[in-house]
Amino acid sequence: MVEQNQKFLNESKNFIGEQSSRVERYICSGLQDFSPEPGRYDVIWCQWVLMNLTDEDLVAFFQRCKAGLAGNGLIIIKENMSSSNEPDFDEEDSSVARPRNLIIDLAKRAGLSCVKEEKQKSMPKDIYEVRMFAFQ
Repeated sequence: MVEQNQKFLNESKNFIGEQSSRVERYICSGLQDFSPEPGRYDVIWCQWVLMNLTDEDLVAFFQRCKAGLAGNGLIIIKENMSSSNEPDFDEEDSSVARPRNLIIDLAKRAGLSCVKEEKQKSMPKDIYEVRMFAFQ
């Protein structure tokens, strides 16, 4: 588990509860600085965190994650999607909701290909569309 706030990282063990022992490593780092150990992971899961990276940092992160995958490993992401063809920047929290095509393009720039994509079902209509992608 990677989290840049040590307090949140410490609290995550309580939040996860009995299953927290299944988390092998708790790493205090921002994703822009995190480098997975090469060839270590079958799955790298990113959920609602990539919106805090610049496009350049996201491409570099994807490249490092690709190197961190074992064999036929996957990078799974779940993110809010912009409803237009342009990124939607939130000035309040400095996050960006990217359009679907930009996520796929940034992954391609990192040498990844999308092997599965799915839209989150049963989401309220007045919030961002949520999509999940599996990259290899």
